Amino acid sequence: MATRVKATQTPEREETFQETADRYAQNSIANMRDELADEGTRERICSEGALMVEVRPDWYAPGTAQEEEDRKPAEYSILLGTGGPASRIIGKLDRWCQPETAIFEYQDWFKPWTAARTTVEEDAILLEYARQFYFGE
Repeated sequence: MATRVKATQTPEREETFQETADRYAQNSIANMRDELADEGTRERICSEGALMVEVRPDWYAPGTAQEEEDRKPAEYSILLGTGGPASRIIGKLDRWCQPETAIFEYQDWFKPWTAARTTVEEDAILLEYARQFYFGE
């Protein structure tokens, strides 16, 4: 008499929020790479690539009485999309108000902003994309 082996199915593993953020970032960064390869990139990216661009000054001690015009932007945020999901690029600005870092963040309903895990190549694309925007003084 033959023995039957019961086939067991492994249930599909649900994607974690971090994995979702990483996948979303990979797709978005691939699109950015394509945009950067085209002519006329800066104008199109600046006019259509972001919903909002914001900067904020560096930390300083209360009572140091720095004048508003003396406080240069130190950090930036480029809001790429809102709702569920939302995405943005954040980073630090150098003393000439040029991006020196770029981090892709992802958010969905009732979830916090989450930094995507990106490769060195993807980081370079994000930084080049962020440098298309003006963060001036």
